[in-house]
This record gives sequence, C-alpha cells and structure tokens, in this order.
Amino acid sequence: MNPRSLRQDPEVPWMRRGRTPSRRLARTLALVPAVLMVAIGGCVAPTGRGTEGLLAVPGGWTMAPAATAATRGAAEGGSAPSGAPRPPGAVGPWWLAVDDPVLHRLLEQAGEVASVRVARERMDEAFASLRAARAVLAPTITGAAGTRLSAPGDGAVRQSIQDATLGIGHDFDLSGANRARAEAARALADARAEAVDAARIAAREMAVQLYAAYTGAAAQRRITQQSVLAFESALALAATRSRAGLGTQLDVVQAQAALASARALLPRFEAARDSARLGLEALLGLLPGALALPLAAIEATPDVDPSLLLRTPLEVVAARPDLRMAERELEAASAATAAAVRDRWPRLSLDALVGVQAVRVPGPMVADGLVSSLFAGIAGPLFDAGRLAARADAARARERAAAIAYRQAALVALGEVEDGISRFTQAHAEDALGSAAVAAAQARVEIARARWRSGLTAFLDVVLAEQALQATQAQHVLSRVRTLDSFARLSAAIGAGG
Repeated sequence: MNPRSLRQDPEVPWMRRGRTPSRRLARTLALVPAVLMVAIGGCVAPTGRGTEGLLAVPGGWTMAPAATAATRGAAEGGSAPSGAPRPPGAVGPWWLAVDDPVLHRLLEQAGEVASVRVARERMDEAFASLRAARAVLAPTITGAAGTRLSAPGDGAVRQSIQDATLGIGHDFDLSGANRARAEAARALADARAEAVDAARIAAREMAVQLYAAYTGAAAQRRITQQSVLAFESALALAATRSRAGLGTQLDVVQAQAALASARALLPRFEAARDSARLGLEALLGLLPGALALPLAAIEATPDVDPSLLLRTPLEVVAARPDLRMAERELEAASAATAAAVRDRWPRLSLDALVGVQAVRVPGPMVADGLVSSLFAGIAGPLFDAGRLAARADAARARERAAAIAYRQAALVALGEVEDGISRFTQAHAEDALGSAAVAAAQARVEIARARWRSGLTAFLDVVLAEQALQATQAQHVLSRVRTLDSFARLSAAIGAGG
C-alpha cells in the first residue's frame, strides 16, 4: 500500500497492487517506512473524511540505552554478563537462551495446544471460503436428465418425454464486486493463518509464565525447608545448652517459635507450586498429575542469557503475527467495502442451454430433436429503498474501525516491547544484585551462630539473621522468576515463537 494507490482507488487501497504491505516489507525493508506511515497512520476512508495522524515508527527503542547501562552496572556489581537484554531471534528458537531442557520440551508441546489447533481449523475454514469465493468468478455448468409420463385418464392419449440438457451460465462481473469479495476472502484467510502463529506465541508465553511460577514456588519451598532444618538444629543445640546451664530457656522458646513460623510457610508454597503445575497441564491438554513426575526434581528457576541484541522497531512491526493479522483484516474490510459499493452497479450475465428431447406418443408419432436456448441480460437496481447504500455505509464503518484497530495494535505492540525491555532489564539487574545480597546474608548467619555458640550474643541474633537470610533468598527467587517471566513477555512482544 502506498499513497499513490490510495489516491487512485480509495475504495480498495490494496487491490491495485495485488499483494499486501507485509509481503513487500518482507522482501525489502526499504519500502517499510512508506508502508507503515500510510498503513498504520490511517488509510484514506472511502467516505472521504480524511486520514488520521500518521504514526512515526521510531528507529530504535527508547529503553535500550538504559537497559544496556543497567545490565552493565549489574554485571559490575554482581555476576551477570554484560550486554543488552534480548529475546534471541538470530539462530534457533528464542527459548534456547534458557538453559532448561524440561522447559524446551514443554514449549515444543505448547506449540500444539487446543487454542492453536482451533486457530488452525478456523484457518482451514477461511481457505475453504476463499475457494468458494473464487469459484464464483468461473462459469457454472449444470446438467439435468429426466423422463415424464403423462396419462390424463381413460381414453386419453398417453405420452412420455425424455430429455437431457446441459446449461452454462456466467456472470461477467463488470463491476468487480465478486472479485472484491474474493480479495476480501483471501485477506481473511491470510489473517486466520497469522492467527495460528499468534495463538502459538501466546500459548508459549503462558507456558513460560506458569513454568516460572512453578519453579519459583518450588525454590521458595526448598529455601523454607532449609530454614526448617537450620532451626531444628538450632533448637536441639539450644535445648542442650539450656540443660548444661550455658543457655537460657528463652533461647529454646525463640528457636521453637522460629521453627514453627518456618514450617507454617511450607503449605503455601506447595499449594502455589501445585496450582502452577495444574495450570500448565490444563494449557497443554494433559490430565491432572501428568507433569508431577517430570517436574518433581525441579527446585530452581533457570538462568536466562541476555547477550543477543533486540530486533528494531521496524522489524517487530513486520514480524508480529497479530499485527499482520490486523493488517489483513483491514485489507479484507477495504475489499468488502468495494464489493458493497459495486453491488449497486449493473450486472451482465449470459446463460446457455443445450440438450436433446424425445417425445413418445402411442401410434406413429415420434418427436426427437435438439433443444437449445441462449439468454443474455443486464440488470441493475433501480429502487431498493436504500438497502444497498446502507450496506455500503456499514462496510465503510467496518473498514474505518479496522484501520483504527490496526493503528492501535501497532502502538500497543511498540509499547509492549518498550515495557518488556524495562521489566527484563530491571529483573535481570535485581537477579545479579540479589546473588551478592544472599551471600552477605549467609555470612551474617554464620557469624551470628558462631557468636551465639561462644556465648557472646543472644539467640535472638541468630533468629533475626536466619529470617533475614530467608527473606533475601525469597527476594532473589522472585527476581529470577521475574527475569524468566519478563523474558517470555519480551520474546512474545517482538513476535518470536510462532
């Protein structure tokens, strides 16, 4: 689509070209700016009401410089690798950046979930409708054969007639209405094909989010179990010291309270873990409990490699299947508008009939012969009380709505990537800093325990140090979960995973 084609045919912006903006965009990025400035910025409405403000696609992401600086700062302060965060798009599926074979297998299964299969069936239905719409453009050939026996009553002459005919009819589609409907059907079929990729991306994004929730709950449970073991050991030691007169009963009570508090957290994390597993099983179409064994050994959220670069905004707009789907739907609405307008034009049709007929009457009378007829006519609406005009107005309104939806979808897509960069960068930086915080909290626990055993401090210091360690570890787990979750969101936002 380009401005010139819009001026030439305001009713059907894309039909002059015969191919969609995305196909040209995929062949050469040199044409993309013009395509996006016109297609996303607002097509010329068939009603002549003008265009919306054009959308200027940025050359880069506004969050990218801050993302690179934040990630580099985290690398200098912690253990994270430097470089801008990305979903991988250069080689292989994007989830290969996550070192987790279990997740890889789950995402392969997520590519064929129920929503993807339903989208594929709708695509097949749309392509069948496309074949039907194209068939209208071809001549129709019909055949008929029959016999009739006439016996009116007593004494009447009986006769039999056998005939076979072949009919040929064709609508020349002078107005182009049927061709426009075929173009609309083709665009809708293409939109349904893009919907399959969009459904697959959404399913894989959801699978990663559920997996991240599962691993986060499992990691929290593991940390809490470690705290329970530590407090059990501390309680035994506090009881021994109290019996030996080296400690007080207060230390024993504090150890018991800390142990009970840690144990009380276990059911919460187990419920969260099971809820995430059940959601993942439902998404993949599995029976409840099918993933219990494969996921049983997982107790930590996997690492994410953020080393590769992001796609440019232009490439994202060209690659996202939901935007391509919105584009095809806009094209279909434009073609449907042209069809509705052209239905008001005259129609030229031609019908021909050729066949044989045999008439039998008792006696010497026999009539056999060739039967043929030819009819050509032109017809058009003279008065329909505004029915066709109302249909055209409705089609124009749908086209304008599709143009608004397309432009808004592009804006939302760009915003999702910007938000994804910000979230992923922040989570990745927190993950790097969290590792150092956990190490410092562990050192504090060791010092507090040593001082308590030496009688230099109260047991309360040990309890506070253990609780601080648990809180720090829990925060670190959450940052790792957010890193994986935001990585999946960012990958989906750039249109990867279809």
